Amino acid sequence: MSEKKGFLNNSYLGLAIKNIFIACVIVLLLIAGILVFIHFYTQHGSMRTVPNLQGKNIKEAIKLLEKNDLQVEIIDSLYLREHDFGAVIEQNPSPNSIVKPNRIVYLITNSSTIKKISIPNVVDMSSRQAKALLKSLGFEIEKMEYGPSAYRDLVIGVKYKHREIELGEKIPDQSKLTLVVGNGLLSSENGFPYVVGLDYVSAKQIISSSEYPLGKVTFDEQPLGNQDKFIVYKQDPEALDSLSVDNKVNVNIWLRKETYNIESTNQMGGGDYDSDEKESFIENKKKKQKIKDVEDFF
Repeated sequence: MSEKKGFLNNSYLGLAIKNIFIACVIVLLLIAGILVFIHFYTQHGSMRTVPNLQGKNIKEAIKLLEKNDLQVEIIDSLYLREHDFGAVIEQNPSPNSIVKPNRIVYLITNSSTIKKISIPNVVDMSSRQAKALLKSLGFEIEKMEYGPSAYRDLVIGVKYKHREIELGEKIPDQSKLTLVVGNGLLSSENGFPYVVGLDYVSAKQIISSSEYPLGKVTFDEQPLGNQDKFIVYKQDPEALDSLSVDNKVNVNIWLRKETYNIESTNQMGGGDYDSDEKESFIENKKKKQKIKDVEDFF
């Protein structure tokens, strides 16, 4: 035994063997230490399953990830109508992926607020063109209103929540709009209402929406709560008189019960009609032909 100790301590070969042995032990200890460190650092054997977050609200998704020892990072936010506000649209890693604890899960979410869109200029467009354009932008046409205009179905304005929208104004996507279009019952020269051939209710509405007040209303026979059955056969002044808007003249109308069609009866060739009715009928025909020409153009 003493000879072996002397060999290891006194000879060069023994010293070399001794140092090599010590070095090997140190290397082995270092390797073992590194393996133990890596085991705990990488949490070897400890795995997590990524939950399915798509369609869930962002707050719910964050709680679910924290419960599974996972971190979250939102990398983008989009606006998609078919998804709920604030919902998760995409995720990475994908659902059911096996990952380490504290792994970052990247999310793309839908916007939490509705997008606002500028209203395009649709004035003087046909109602069909305007509706197609507004619908393509995501708006819904709830209804159409008729206003005073010389050209029927030509857009004269757009309303949102009962108020007129200004050009370029931004309103929420998918809003319900009211399209205001022309009724075609005004003179193109002075905006004067033309109501011959209309029933009392329609005539009163058209005149009220114009810049001229309704004047004297004369019924050929006393109405008994059935004013809507009476048709205007004469008005004064006539719709195409050369009048100034500033004069604010009253529009007087005469009505008779609807016992005939003013546009029928052999096209005014027969029946008991005075010259004023014939002239009104002819003017009405010209007016409707003008409206038809405009509608055909658009």
